[in-house]
Amino acid sequence: MTRLAEVPLIYVYGVGLGYYYQAAQSWLQEDPSRRLVFLEDNLAVIHRLFETNLGFQLVHDPQVQLHFFEDLEKSKELFHILYWNFFLTTLTVSGLKLYQDLKAEQYAHLKHTLAYEASVKNSLLTEYLEYGVGFFKNFYPNILSLEGAYLADELFGKFHNIPAIICGAGPSLEKNLSLLGKLLNKALVFAGGSALNALSKRDIQPHFGAGIDPNVPQYDRLSTNSSFETPFFYRNRLLHKAFNTIHGPRLYVTGSGGYDISSFFEEGLGIKGTPIEEGHNVVNFCLEIAHALGCNPIIFVGMDLAYTDMKAYASGVIEDNRVEAADITTTQNIDQAALLKTDIYGKPIYTLWKWIAEAEWIGDFAKAHPDIRVINATEGGLGFPGVPNKTLQEVADKYLKEDYDFKGMIHSEIFNSSMPQVKKEKISYLMQDLQQSLTRCVEDFEVLIEETRVIQIRSEKDQKVCFPQQTGKAALYESDLAEEIGYRYVLHIFNEAYTRVLNRELQGIQHAPISEVQQALEKLDLLIKRFVFLRDVAKVNLELIKMAMHEHVTLPAPTFPKPGKITCKQTKVQGVIQGSSSFHAQGQILSSAYFEKGLQEGVAEFFYPNGQPYSRQVFKEGVWEGKQEFYYPTGTVKTLLNYEGGKLITAQLFYPDGTLKSHVAPLGDESLPNE
Repeated sequence: MTRLAEVPLIYVYGVGLGYYYQAAQSWLQEDPSRRLVFLEDNLAVIHRLFETNLGFQLVHDPQVQLHFFEDLEKSKELFHILYWNFFLTTLTVSGLKLYQDLKAEQYAHLKHTLAYEASVKNSLLTEYLEYGVGFFKNFYPNILSLEGAYLADELFGKFHNIPAIICGAGPSLEKNLSLLGKLLNKALVFAGGSALNALSKRDIQPHFGAGIDPNVPQYDRLSTNSSFETPFFYRNRLLHKAFNTIHGPRLYVTGSGGYDISSFFEEGLGIKGTPIEEGHNVVNFCLEIAHALGCNPIIFVGMDLAYTDMKAYASGVIEDNRVEAADITTTQNIDQAALLKTDIYGKPIYTLWKWIAEAEWIGDFAKAHPDIRVINATEGGLGFPGVPNKTLQEVADKYLKEDYDFKGMIHSEIFNSSMPQVKKEKISYLMQDLQQSLTRCVEDFEVLIEETRVIQIRSEKDQKVCFPQQTGKAALYESDLAEEIGYRYVLHIFNEAYTRVLNRELQGIQHAPISEVQQALEKLDLLIKRFVFLRDVAKVNLELIKMAMHEHVTLPAPTFPKPGKITCKQTKVQGVIQGSSSFHAQGQILSSAYFEKGLQEGVAEFFYPNGQPYSRQVFKEGVWEGKQEFYYPTGTVKTLLNYEGGKLITAQLFYPDGTLKSHVAPLGDESLPNE
């Protein structure tokens, strides 16, 4: 239990006749910075409270707040305001004993909403207050490697009404793996993060991978799965070390959640994108992408969002995936403590509030897109509000009846998403342009700091408030600053965040019992504080850019003009592909394969738009058999895979110059990277 002496903020669900306020008065009086916030959802109770002397004391106590809310959904703006009133403040949530008993579910929901929302927003705010290092240290080196990537946004709408299966890494995924491997010609399969490892353990190659996570475990996940040539959706927030492990086609998704910097490079490089949300995690990201591609229905597997059978993951993700109730329920952090909910079968199951929020996000998505059929085929776990639960077999029988040559289709469409205009020289030029602008921003802030101090000294000397509160020189420099690309694309978002942070101090100054002159001086202190912060953000970004450009290794990245309209030649009998299947663009063959009753057989060949070999793959009954070869546009070997009956035996990955990048030995021996 958290000791109240260490907690500066208490939320209480329900106010009653104010007796909880009475009990907390001594706690409040011990420290004037402490705050007590009552949240009441019954207006009649508030009306009765106002009829009492204690109620009068409560509403006139500057350390106490009383708020009415209808329900959590309708009161999001209230909770948003409360967050900014108490950002980065340790909190605890309590409730009237009556409400804890009679409104147990509402109380639990409120308790975890307050804690979880504060945790999520605090993480982002902390990142801003730490100058965005967690984001920019990955963004800059990743954007320098954009040449040779493909524009994911160009794929949007190209897979209209094709089913999609999105894989999580929850424990229930194991129930679906056997069937999932048989559906690879009937639905596009997406896997991100841990799900890639879970599928790799069963030698299932998804059609698309995805990653947005800047944390170190992302490298562990991407460096240990065997989806070497899987096309990979990413944003530049992705951990750079993990980014470097992507060996297959890189599919760049425009935008950068929470920052404006990507717009600068995209505009400068002539990249036009379609805004999409990232959601809470990579699975939500995959859902947004599948929807943008035009997929329908969209089916989830392995999305337990709970400790099904007291396991954290499906096998293949971590060595020991089991958890103990005592370990997951006894934590001082409310948002990290497991709680009991009901699973899709009506049985109690442990989950986390962040998982509940993710489930609600998917439920909200389904509600907002009634034209898309969203189905939960996880066969366990929490489920999603308003989303039907079915077994994967039921879904396959009803919706997955058509065969597709996905390898040929994806290969061809990816080349139509090339970005031939994106060159490393242009990226470097834009980076230098940004550097120069940020340098000017630093100089401008130095002037603004000095000029503000001039006003301060003048006010202090004359003991009167100066008007205006800005010198003419400062006004000119601030106007110039607003036009700098460094300010517009980097610093602006930090200015907005830090202004909110300082607003709490500003309110304190405005309500403090001090003279008008002292108030003006302290406001100028806040202004200087903001200028210093933004100057330091600019300095940190300059250093990160310098490091990224110094450490960046330029590798050959040939690009091709878009091949143009894609045509497909194949024969289907009652939805089943039979015989040859090929994809062409303007007379140039891009892929050629053969199918026997819907399953690939024999040799399949894939080509670059200029006719150079891209890969040679061999199939037996729909799975890889024997030697699989992939080539760089120069003809140099890129990847050599050896399979037996669909199971990986050995793998060799090469750099464009022919140097061995990594080697995966047979029988599960460890990877031996040469990097």
